[in-house]
Formats: sequence, C-alpha cells, structure tokens
Amino acid sequence: MNSFQNKILITAGCSFTGGGNFDNETFFIKEFPELEDKLKSKMFPTDKFRNDILEYKQLYREYLWPSKLGNLLNVKKVNNVAGAGKGVETSLHNLYTSIFKELDLGVRGDDIIIVFQIPSFFRKEVYINQSNSFNTITTEIDDADSNKVEYINRFYNEVFLYRHFINQLYIFKRFCKSLNINLFCWLYEDIDLKHPILYKEFKKKLEYQLSNINNLSFNQLNLIQYRSFDNNRHIDIDEMIDYIDCMDFDKMSMWQYGETHSKDFTFTKKYSGEIVDNHPTKDGNDFIAQILYKKII
Repeated sequence: MNSFQNKILITAGCSFTGGGNFDNETFFIKEFPELEDKLKSKMFPTDKFRNDILEYKQLYREYLWPSKLGNLLNVKKVNNVAGAGKGVETSLHNLYTSIFKELDLGVRGDDIIIVFQIPSFFRKEVYINQSNSFNTITTEIDDADSNKVEYINRFYNEVFLYRHFINQLYIFKRFCKSLNINLFCWLYEDIDLKHPILYKEFKKKLEYQLSNINNLSFNQLNLIQYRSFDNNRHIDIDEMIDYIDCMDFDKMSMWQYGETHSKDFTFTKKYSGEIVDNHPTKDGNDFIAQILYKKII
C-alpha cells in the first residue's frame, strides 16, 4: 500500500513554483502546443494580468512540479498556494491558512506534507488600501520603480529582515513539528539559507551586540533575542538554520543542479537566444518533481 495515498500535499513558493513565464503567450504555445486552441478560444487579458485568472492557471496547473510531485507520491490532494512575486511572509501566511483549513476539516497533522520553496529574502510585502480592497505590492531592493526603492531604503533594514525571516521559518518548522506535519524546505536560486551578504553582516552585528550586552537597552536587547510564545532567549542563527534543514542538491541550488543535469531545465537554456528567463520550463518542472520525490521518499 502506498504510504502517501491518504495524505495531502501543500506546496508554496514564488513564481518558480507557481508557473513563472507561462503567462508569456509565445512561450506558452511553444511549451504546450496542444493547448494553443484552448488558449486562443478564450478572451484572456494581456500577459500582465493573465496569471491572475484561475481559469488560465488551470490550463497548465498539471504541468507544474507540485502536481507532478503529487502524482509521483500518489497523494489524496494537492494544494499549491504559490504565486508570482510572493515573499517569505505571504508564503508563510498562505501555508498557515491552508494548514488550519485542513485541520478544521478533520485532517490529522501527520497526513499533511508541506514542500516549501523559500522565496528571496529581498522581497517585502506591503499591504495598501485601494478602492476598498487590499492589494499586495511585492518589492525588491533592485526594483526598477525608484519610489519603491526609496521606500525600502527608508523603512527597512535588510539585515534585520533577514534575521526576522529566519526566525519566522524557524517558528514555522517548530509549529509543523508540534503537529507531526512533514515539512520539506528548499531554495531555487540559493544554495542554503546563509545568504552570502546578509548572513555575514548579521553575524558581525550580532557579535558586536553580544560583546556589549551589558550596555544595551531593553529594546535593543529584544532585537537580538528570539521571542517565542513561552520564553525569550537568544538562539544562534546557525542553530535556527540547521533546524530548518533545507534540502541539499549536491551543494548546489536547485537552479544550478537543474542546469547541470537537465538540458531543457530553464527557458534560457531551452530557448537559447530567444529569451533570458531562469524559470523552469515544463521539462524543468518535471525534473524538479523527480528530484524532490527522491528526497522525500
């Protein structure tokens, strides 16, 4: 009997999990020529807004790695809550929401599998009130919009946010463990959670602060402490990263590993000279599913 057949697979991440570049009609048809008639029979809007439409996403959902992985594991249900531009905070919010929905339906924690492609640490989600509705604007430090960049520089500290995200991932891992939920984390573009710039900067700041701990105010002290529901103590960032335990792909990121082992992994590689886009193709999604399957079982 398949040990996964009664389980629910929940996946999360950014466009590397949600179908990045499949909103490009030219390359959508190249990837899915059998769906060209379906695509052109519908009055979908421009590329910019096409991926916001559920009916459009359903055209290629089964070709993304979450659905492929679900088929390989033979799970009961797949719920992919990933989306283009998502950051760590929105992804964790979607995961918590999905977990609580399943628990409310009577699903046991040990019947839930979560595979989380952790997005970029440089993404900041800002909720704004516009026309009586809430939209999410996701920004990065190198965004082309100068107003967004100024906002980030004025109101965010990259090193502090990096520490905050590590804390949130650590808390989420502890939450999943408390419910016997199987959580598998991995990164697409980075090798591990020790970001080459932010990690070193944080360690330097932390070492300085700890060496001057007797001179810190209460608020300053709280900034370097890890706060949980029942205690307040410092947990070393390396301890948290080790506990989160991201998947390893022969000391490479998934992107590097895929480019090394699959000839058509990204759009850039498959359509050389036509496009520069490092999202996984249909073949790349299949490759990711196969690699993750071997890691999970």
